[in-house]
Amino acid sequence: MSKSNKKPAVTVFTDSILYTGKNPEPHVTDSDGTFNLSKWQEEAYHQLSGEARSIVIAPTGSGKSVLIRALTAAPLNKKQRVVIAVPQSMIANSFGEKRIRLPNGSLLDWAPGKYLVDAPETVEQLVRFLTLPPSPTPKGRTLVCTHAALVAAHKRVLQKSPNPWKDTALFIDEGHHSKAGTSEEDDLDEKMLNQLGKVVTYFTENEPGPITVITATWIRQEWNYIVTGK
Repeated sequence: MSKSNKKPAVTVFTDSILYTGKNPEPHVTDSDGTFNLSKWQEEAYHQLSGEARSIVIAPTGSGKSVLIRALTAAPLNKKQRVVIAVPQSMIANSFGEKRIRLPNGSLLDWAPGKYLVDAPETVEQLVRFLTLPPSPTPKGRTLVCTHAALVAAHKRVLQKSPNPWKDTALFIDEGHHSKAGTSEEDDLDEKMLNQLGKVVTYFTENEPGPITVITATWIRQEWNYIVTGK
């Protein structure tokens, strides 16, 4: 059977705060520290949970990192790995352990098994994480890394396996650091944007595994889109 040339659909969730200018409704934290999603986070969760290709567009400080952790519940329940890529090591600090009450009432005790941001042999550890069988525990299947480590590991795992991202869900935080439709003629300053854009394009134009891109804007300067297609 020949493979269809039709590109997989991309689900886009845009937080209405961007257009109304209203302050977001605050979340509520229970006395035991359990985090309850705000209204917009619940809406995004219902729309995007389990989606194969999705983009979240919401303002800075609106709670996107919490939403990312909530959205990992679906792939973790499917025994999939979860990779969260952030632009800088300091941003990884916002992905600490947190108990989150999901909209269905269940509790997600979220914790990453590895922070591959400043550790030695970061790329090698990420390659092993992607190529070895998934851990039996949700924590062991969850990893936070930098965009740079993701780019380098992506090149390596493609050489090792025809479908290295099988059983892995990718979440890219601060997705505006990506630039789609990259070309070899781009300036050196754009190199990292281009390489990250190639990873995003690989996911959106193929079907290796689910991807969610989280950003405050879907374009860069001069209307360079962060993903290809409509």
